[in-house]
Amino acid sequence: MNRKALISILIALILILVGIGVYFYSQSFKTVTYNFLRSDVSVTIYKQDGEQRASIDSLKESAERRLERGTYLIIPNEDIFSQNPIAFEVKDKDLTIDINPEYSASYRRTLRDLALPAVQDTLRREYPDIIDGYTINKGEVFKEGQWYATLLVKKAEGSDEGDVYRTVLKKEGDNWVVKATPALVLSSKEYPEIPKEILSAINGRRSDAIIE
Repeated sequence: MNRKALISILIALILILVGIGVYFYSQSFKTVTYNFLRSDVSVTIYKQDGEQRASIDSLKESAERRLERGTYLIIPNEDIFSQNPIAFEVKDKDLTIDINPEYSASYRRTLRDLALPAVQDTLRREYPDIIDGYTINKGEVFKEGQWYATLLVKKAEGSDEGDVYRTVLKKEGDNWVVKATPALVLSSKEYPEIPKEILSAINGRRSDAIIE
């Protein structure tokens, strides 16, 4: 075999090996679809490597990206959203990640304080004959701020502790509407239209719980 033929064979083998390497490397990448469920958020994508993280992308609308195997974090850029990372792992399959972060605790408190006067007005209007005998807790907003759950604490007489009633309201248009008649416990069977996590949260709330 002459030298020219040997060189051609070596080049061919190198190209084959390179091609195989490129193929297997490409197979280590999977398609990740970022599915934005809201339009008021943008996010930064980080690659997590042990204790280290590195920014690899920034998005503000649904998109597809090819990512190699590994662990990744999604963190909203806006302060009104929770900064708890949304973690996901790229393995052997393509995957879709829904991006719908919750509002931060501080922003939910802001929404609550803005809604509180209207919520109190609604409760006083709905229950005018008894509401003066109760203290309306500050409560808490949920979801996009359209749900409001709170406590009605019966004013104590003497040393007796007052009963604690729970209620849930929803904002419809410009008005707050009572969706759960005040009761000691609110059940998902009776109120299937109210998200279960809201009922669970307000059922577990104590009358002495302080939400700043």
